[in-house]
Amino acid sequence: MLEVRIPWTMLGYTDPSTLRVWDYPYETNGIEAVRSEELRVYPAVRAESETRPAEVEPLIYTWDGWNEPTFHERKKKSYTILREAFEDKELR
Repeated sequence: MLEVRIPWTMLGYTDPSTLRVWDYPYETNGIEAVRSEELRVYPAVRAESETRPAEVEPLIYTWDGWNEPTFHERKKKSYTILREAFEDKELR
């Protein structure tokens, strides 16, 4: 298993919550966001002795759009350090 984390913008997505990506400017006579139903990943796999990658089926990733992002609050690792540093300080 290989996990790769790539920012949405590097994949060309303007808004992943609505499945919107940049369309190629030469096809639309300008920059335009269009809907994309899926993300296809084409892994390049080859044996060590080969010079060309083997042909593989793309991995297809789909997701449902969303209106509100999921989140959870957490204290960062530096919270305790900062709390202790400011405990003795008087706020003015």
